[in-house]
Formats: sequence, C-alpha cells, structure tokens
Amino acid sequence: MQNIQPLRDFDPFNPLIEGLDLSKTDVEIGILIFDIEHRDMLDKLYHLYDGVVGGRSERDVLQSLRKLLMASKQHFDHEEDYMKNLNYGDLQKHTEDHQTLLSSLEHFVVALFSKNGSNPRDLDEVRSFFIAWHTDHILEHDRMLANFLTQKGIR
Repeated sequence: MQNIQPLRDFDPFNPLIEGLDLSKTDVEIGILIFDIEHRDMLDKLYHLYDGVVGGRSERDVLQSLRKLLMASKQHFDHEEDYMKNLNYGDLQKHTEDHQTLLSSLEHFVVALFSKNGSNPRDLDEVRSFFIAWHTDHILEHDRMLANFLTQKGIR
C-alpha cells in the first residue's frame, strides 16, 4: 500500500479550489478503501497543481499528471469491479462519468505535449477536472454508490 500523505487544509486563496468549501473529509464517502484512494488522488491533484503553478519543468508536471492518471484509472477500475460484482443499477452512468474524467486528464496530457516551454501553462483543465471529479462525481455518483455499498454491508 502507498504511503498516503496528509491532505492540505483548505486554502480559500488557492485558485484551483477557489469557491469550493473543500475540507479533508469532502472526498470521503464512508467506504474506507475508496476514501483512501480518493485522498491519494487528491494529493496527486495538488501535486500536479503545485507543479503547474510553481513553474516546475514540463517533465515534472507530466510525471505528476501521469501519476494522477494512473491512480485515477486504478481507482475507477476498482469501483467498477465492485459495481459489476454487486449488480449496481447505475453502473453504466457511473462508468461513463469515469470515462469523461479520464478523457479530460488524457486531453490535458496531449495539450502539455503540444506546448513548447515558452507558452504559459493553462490551469483551466486542471480546475475543470477538479470540479468535475469533486463536485459532480464524488458528491453525486460516489455518494450514491456508497449508499448502495453500505446497504450491502460494505464499509
């Protein structure tokens, strides 16, 4: 198991999460393994953001993005395995949302590769991914999945 670093406290001046009341528990859904994975993804998202804002090399930013993409794919596969094995009714909708989020990240990888070092990095896609993942996906889809799993005795 990976060493999970503690999440940062909410910083209202951080432009990545401006306007979102993010706390350490906002990525938790009450299913321990998914909560750990969500915290790991959030940590990787912050690392990516810090790299983009901090002016780290393109290589470092791409490495951060690849780590987030890999963690996201693994987490989504994990959720989908649970949903398939337990005949979750919203499997298709939930899986489609996973694909949309992964497409967003993959598009960001392509955009970074197509820019040269003299272009300013654009945070819009990082911000869009964060909002879609946190506000739309976790607060809606994952919490519904958590209710289903809890009813099946999984915590």
